[in-house]
Amino acid sequence: MAVKWVTRAVACQVNGISERTLRRWINEGKIQAKHEGNRVLVLVDIADTEAVNSGQGVDIQADTAIIEQIKRENELLREQLKEKDRQIDQQQAIIMQLSRNQQLMIESSEQKKHRGFLSRLWKRTPKGDN
Repeated sequence: MAVKWVTRAVACQVNGISERTLRRWINEGKIQAKHEGNRVLVLVDIADTEAVNSGQGVDIQADTAIIEQIKRENELLREQLKEKDRQIDQQQAIIMQLSRNQQLMIESSEQKKHRGFLSRLWKRTPKGDN
C-alpha cells in the first residue's frame, strides 16, 4: 500500500470524515500528521487520494442536477423580482396621479375661496369655474 502526505481537506474527503473527526483521530494517533510550514499534512493511502482526485466516489450527475435546479430556481426568482418591480412602478404611477389630482382639488378649492365679494354673495361662480 502506497501512502502520500496530503492536506487536511483532502484527508477528510478521502476518509469521508469531518475536519473535527480528523483532528480527533490525529490527537488519538489513529492517523499520522506533520507540520510543514503553516500547513498540517496527513498521511493517507494514495489509491484513495487518486479516487478523490479523479472524481470517483463523487456523484457528478447528482451535483450537475442540483446545479441545474438552482439555476432554474434563480431564473424563477429573477422573473418574480421583475414582476414585483413592475407592480411597484405601477403603484408609484397611481400614487403620483392621485397626488396631482389632490393638488388640483386643493387649488380649485382655494380659487373658489378667493372669488369676489359679490360673487359669493350671489352664490354665482365666475365663468370657467364649475
